[in-house]
Amino acid sequence: MPCPINLHEQFYVDIIRAGKHLMGKKPFGIDQKANTNILKALEENPDVLVRCSSEFPFFPACQRIIQWIREERFGTIMEVRAGFNHSSDMDLSKPINWKRMIEYNGEYGCMGDLGIHTQYMPFRMGWISQSVYAVLSNIVPERPDGKGGTAPCQTWDNATLVCQVGDSHGNAFPMYLETKRLDPEATNKWFIEVYGSKASARFTTDDPKIFTFLGGQGKRTGLVQGGCRAQNDGALDYRRDLRVRLFRRYTADVGRLPARAGWQRTAVRLRKAGGDPHLSCPAERGSRSRIEEFYRTIASEFEKRGFTVLTAPICRLKN
Repeated sequence: MPCPINLHEQFYVDIIRAGKHLMGKKPFGIDQKANTNILKALEENPDVLVRCSSEFPFFPACQRIIQWIREERFGTIMEVRAGFNHSSDMDLSKPINWKRMIEYNGEYGCMGDLGIHTQYMPFRMGWISQSVYAVLSNIVPERPDGKGGTAPCQTWDNATLVCQVGDSHGNAFPMYLETKRLDPEATNKWFIEVYGSKASARFTTDDPKIFTFLGGQGKRTGLVQGGCRAQNDGALDYRRDLRVRLFRRYTADVGRLPARAGWQRTAVRLRKAGGDPHLSCPAERGSRSRIEEFYRTIASEFEKRGFTVLTAPICRLKN
């Protein structure tokens, strides 16, 4: 039900009281009073299905992060970051519009118009803020009014919320939520990042077919890094664009099939770190059977040292 924010209360209450299901546009009310009235109408009509829509969590890679959270594969959650950022208002000569007017957007500005997109996944995962500290910015105090003059910008351009969150096990961790209308690098950028003691993962619409993750535990963490690409059927393919990071900054890229010298350096580094002294590199560039064997050996060496190799098909490659 798309309509101006200042009409959400009237439209939503009328729809709910008429017994119609509602897929509503964010936010659910221009202010707290409007939201309270919408929620009251919903309580009075419990048979009506009401939801606020957000499409971003349904990307395959994002669904994988949700799955990992539910399976507790991240271990103890240390930090979560989410955001929804724009750059369309970086043009300071752009005339003022409804986003800058309290009577049409609400005093909370970008937090109301963009906020639910950042909170959809955390709320669904049960990460409810116990405390919130907000850093708010009104970067452009006035804009052209379209009539030859200027008009004041009354709402917040950018907001960063620093939240204290508790999980189902009673552990507390920080969660950072960004909603920005002025972000020089963003073009409708939505992202989610989860950092844990056993694994970490992130997703961004800047590259919506990629799922990036880190795994490993012990004295060194983050030694195994991978990315997988969603296929046309929505499945995540771990066999493409897969990278295994070995010993600090050295990276062997499976997709590019490095020359023999690259594999040799990897083998030498692994041996120096106490690995299999008989480990050798593929005989020639593009020898996929040898590459599979090589990566299986690497995965085995990591596991012997107490690292967790998160992807079973880490060595599988398409012929």
